[in-house]
Amino acid sequence: MWPIDPPQMDPDAVYALCISTVANAALKARLTGIQPAVMDGAALLATNGFGQTLNAIATSNGVGTGAGLVTTEEMAKVYSNRMAARTAPGRIVYDQLKMLPKGDKCPYCNHRNVGTLDHFLPKSEYPVLAVTPCNLVPACMECNKRKGDYRPTVPNDVLIHPYFENFARETWLTAEIQQQGPAAILFDLTPPAGWNTVEIDRARNHFEFLNLADLYSDEAATELSNIRYNLQIHFDADGANGVQAELARQWRSRRAVHLNSWQTAMYNAMANDAWFYSGGFSVI
Repeated sequence: MWPIDPPQMDPDAVYALCISTVANAALKARLTGIQPAVMDGAALLATNGFGQTLNAIATSNGVGTGAGLVTTEEMAKVYSNRMAARTAPGRIVYDQLKMLPKGDKCPYCNHRNVGTLDHFLPKSEYPVLAVTPCNLVPACMECNKRKGDYRPTVPNDVLIHPYFENFARETWLTAEIQQQGPAAILFDLTPPAGWNTVEIDRARNHFEFLNLADLYSDEAATELSNIRYNLQIHFDADGANGVQAELARQWRSRRAVHLNSWQTAMYNAMANDAWFYSGGFSVI
């Protein structure tokens, strides 16, 4: 749900590079023969991506027809053997795509580091997009594993595509303090007023499908443990007002970098919870 600049790569050139060293003449001929279909697939992906209708792209069993058919398995190998493999001709493209996110953060969760490329539309269902740059999203291993072969069937099911959409312009990630010992931070998605029904459904589906609430709560528990000593110093010096002021400063600092990081939501919640800044932070 965090945007990254789309790859400025010609899908035609990328595909040609990937199949450039195929030694089997018959396979090379079939792979070359479907190149126009691969280009059409890339164009369709862009059109539907910007139109937020990726569910409308039809699945297929292979690419091409008759004697010129390239199977789904063969297209998958174009990716695995001719792009992702360490010595593959397309490996340079793979590495460039992985470096697109700022700070090396997965755009699906905005927390874990990038470890792989995710096929936004799975190559098992959309083999024509197996090496299309705008279908390859740099992602962490956990988000990639959770997505698996997920395929949207209706507009409301489409996860947020970081190349085509920007859901980070407004604050949507919120948190609240669970007043217990020790305090816990619970996260949720609170849609801005301007979002339509489809956008709300898609964002919530993304948030829940990738289990972001639990991920952020786990990280917040560690953060709270790490800052408890510092908050106690402020409390001893200036009481609840001192703690609240410190939390507000930390919130503003994080908000200046990311409107929707779990840290921003966490510090905002802590700075606005009287039970917490009046001493609840110290309950263990």
